[in-house]
Amino acid sequence: RQAPLCSYSLPQRINVIQARYLRSQKTRFLLARLLVGAYDKTAPQFLFEEISVKKADAVRRNGQKSVSLRHKTTNMTREETVLNFLREHDIPFTNYNHPEGKTIEEAKRWWKDDGSVHCKNIFLRNHKGNKHYLVCYHCDHNLDIHSLEQRLKAALQSRGLAAPGKLSFASAERMMRYLGLEPGSVSPFGLINDEEHHVHLFLDATLQEAETLSFHPNDCRGTVVIAKADFERYLSIVGNTYEYLE
Repeated sequence: RQAPLCSYSLPQRINVIQARYLRSQKTRFLLARLLVGAYDKTAPQFLFEEISVKKADAVRRNGQKSVSLRHKTTNMTREETVLNFLREHDIPFTNYNHPEGKTIEEAKRWWKDDGSVHCKNIFLRNHKGNKHYLVCYHCDHNLDIHSLEQRLKAALQSRGLAAPGKLSFASAERMMRYLGLEPGSVSPFGLINDEEHHVHLFLDATLQEAETLSFHPNDCRGTVVIAKADFERYLSIVGNTYEYLE
């Protein structure tokens, strides 16, 4: 069963609507413009509930207005949102685009040999579904979920926090709700969309040895290369809790 739109923040609602109902990129963009254009105090109640394309047509007939969203405007792609955020905060980076690479194996075909450590990112939930964790580690390393559970348990209990219990991969719905992302494009830059700072980030301790790191800019058709120190500055600005995991 799909979660209702009211459970998402406004920026995430647009992404959910696009992912659920539309496949054409042009139509997705148009619907996003229509929905946000009508999103003011006079917007109809159905904007807060499950929405259909027919209802979106009713929004169109009500006219459009320009509305700013946190860290982005609605006509920005996910990649542009990330790059704009980094530029606004004077965080140095380089980026390049390439064909789609939803898996590490696919992405390796397009990554440049720039000396950076390319990272793999997985989004997990605890057994109760009330805690979510983003885990980043070296793309060439394997990650055993059971071992990770023990490492997370030790890390959390050392700070007097409850152990996460059994971990599992979070659903696409949860990924969209908390990170505003789709499977295949998971990245720490999704924390830009986590307005409530719900997601805790775990970074593998081996990443501390890297001079530069590489991540998707929330789109698997691009790569952002960023110095580790500048990446940590990004994390301090975005505000989510994070730690390196031994």
